[in-house]
This record gives sequence, structure tokens and C-alpha cells, in this order.
Amino acid sequence: MARISNTSSYPIIAPDGADYFILTDAENDNATKNCSISNLQAYLGVDTVKVSVSISSANLQVLSTPYTIIASPGEGYTYDITNVSVFMDFNTTVFDFSSDASLKIGSYVAGTIPQSILNSTSDVVYKIQPVSGILAADTPITLSGGNATTGDGTLYINITYRKLKLDSTF
Repeated sequence: MARISNTSSYPIIAPDGADYFILTDAENDNATKNCSISNLQAYLGVDTVKVSVSISSANLQVLSTPYTIIASPGEGYTYDITNVSVFMDFNTTVFDFSSDASLKIGSYVAGTIPQSILNSTSDVVYKIQPVSGILAADTPITLSGGNATTGDGTLYINITYRKLKLDSTF
């Protein structure tokens, strides 16, 4: 039997909520069972999700049309953004953004990426401090603004958020 440390037999993955792991059920004569990661999150009261999105230079040059970072949560739900970090991966040509880019939930600005970060001549990491405000229901998280015409880097956005159900269990 292969050892867990054998990554050829057991490759390393980035888990998501639908993945499973093995555990021992102490209440059932120590039987070996499995559990989904999302079930463990619910049991521990951890309701945050982290996503990483990469935005190509072609998409960065058309931010006059909002770029969807996370699709709408659905009717009766909203997003509560708890953390946003961005990484501008400079390539060879500097972007020429004319203004800041805005991370939005509907018309609500959840944070901005300064023009100086977007037009950086080297790799740079920036943390957005989400501000308090209205959390629009059934609305995607988007990035817009700036209107660059040149540049060839990639923007990576890491967002940690909670999906909130808008009812009495809020």
C-alpha cells in the first residue's frame, strides 16, 4: 500500500467543498467513513469561501464593460466580501489605465484597485480593504473601470466571501 506522502499515488490537489476525506467515526465503533469538506465546514461553522480569479490583459483592456469575478448568488442571497488581495503580474509592457478599477456588487463599490497598482512596472501585491455599505441581493461581483489601451500583464484576484441567505436565518 502506498504511503500518503507518495504524491504519485496520491496527487496533491486544491480541494473544494465537494471533495471528500477519510475519518474515524468514534460514535460508531471507530468505523472508517468519509465526509465532504463542505459538511465539515458546516459542522465547524466556517461559512467562508475563497476563490482565485485571473484576468488576462485582453480582458483588462475592456473593463469599460464590467468583468464578472463571481456570478450572481441567486435570488434571496447576497455576498459579504471579507477579504480581497490582488496581484498584478507585470509582463513586458506597462498598462496605461486612466483611472482606478472598481470591485463592485451591483452599483455598490466594495473596493478599488489604484491606477498606480494597475500601471506598475513590476510585480505588485495589493490588499483591498472592503468598506461597509449596502450588499445588493442577487448581484454578481464585478471589476470595471480604468480603460487601458495597452499592457500585457495578468491581474490575479483572491476573494474571501460569505454567501448570505436573506431570510429569518440570516
